Amino acid sequence: MDYQGEINNVCASFDVNPLLVRAIVQTESSGNRYAMRFEPMFHTLYKPSDFAKALSISNETEVIAQKCSWGLMQVMGATARELGFDSLIPMLCEIDLGILYGVKYLKRQLIRYKGSEKDAVAAYNAGSVRLKPDGTYVNSYYVKSVFEKLKKGEK
Repeated sequence: MDYQGEINNVCASFDVNPLLVRAIVQTESSGNRYAMRFEPMFHTLYKPSDFAKALSISNETEVIAQKCSWGLMQVMGATARELGFDSLIPMLCEIDLGILYGVKYLKRQLIRYKGSEKDAVAAYNAGSVRLKPDGTYVNSYYVKSVFEKLKKGEK
């Protein structure tokens, strides 16, 4: 992984487990820094008209960029905006920026869920912890995948 050093540096700054971040990277993008995915059902946008004007792009372009996940950690454009990212959203494919904003978001979830890595990972993927009537995560496939990769990374 040519981004391992960046993960270690950012994780040290935010006191986040770098092995967990590597597992998220592998689950989200399989290590493809240029990965991006349009999420048409994503509706929580962050001041798209303000950013469109500031960056001299169309409002529609900003809206679409905010509804996409970007880079190694597949950070939603709108999430990055909310966390202070003010450049053109495709720049989240740059290793340092994608990891920085992915770890910032993960740290937010770790704080929100009082250090529970499983809850934080579920929320990283779904925005919040959502449980089925049987008490399992609605995105348990995702949580399981991350923790299987984490376990392999610790060997």
